[in-house]
Amino acid sequence: MEKLIKDALLDIDIKIEDAEIDQLKSKGDSESGVTSVTLSMKGLEGNKQISLNTNALESKINAVCVIWDLAKNLGKSFFTYVEPTWEAIKSIFSYKYSKAVRENVWEITEFLVLACPDEASMTALYWTMLPYFIERIEEYAKKNDYVESVNILNAYLHAT
Repeated sequence: MEKLIKDALLDIDIKIEDAEIDQLKSKGDSESGVTSVTLSMKGLEGNKQISLNTNALESKINAVCVIWDLAKNLGKSFFTYVEPTWEAIKSIFSYKYSKAVRENVWEITEFLVLACPDEASMTALYWTMLPYFIERIEEYAKKNDYVESVNILNAYLHAT
């Protein structure tokens, strides 16, 4: 489980740099799993290069999906991992680079609650999670993204 949590928290190292500066760097330095795209956009001076570690992003998505699957299928046997899982996923609760990560994290919360052995544990976890759901709902509502706001609200309601 520790490896899954570690992978779920991987940094994808996304960068936007001037393409000209990047071309001056040693061409022999190729990072494993880093994908780059150079583009020119109206309003930006010169070409820009966007790069990210796609291996890390893929590992992050896979780890979150496996945690979701474990939490769903283990039921109350997952209770041992509820606290470390919550501590990890709350930091990627509004992960902006992958909708798959966000939505799976929101859904994991339901299974974390269901893994609790008693009502007192469930209630404590609800109250711990509530501020994170409220922040995300407000965040998307401010962007007029009401579909995402409703998705988050539905995830919370399923957890309760």
